Amino acid sequence: MNLSHFELMLIFAVCISAIIAIITKEGARAQLKYFIIFLGILVGAALVIAWLMYPYPRG
Repeated sequence: MNLSHFELMLIFAVCISAIIAIITKEGARAQLKYFIIFLGILVGAALVIAWLMYPYPRG
């Protein structure tokens, strides 16, 4: 199974967001809200960084 960079980034972001939400927030509602916000921040930051790197040549 070959996953793309984007799919691997999404899996990583979901795992990290879940762990951070569980260890930092009390209650399921607060954890879910923090999970969604943190997931959006991670994915958004990755897409912005990828967009900024796009014009530069590879290797």
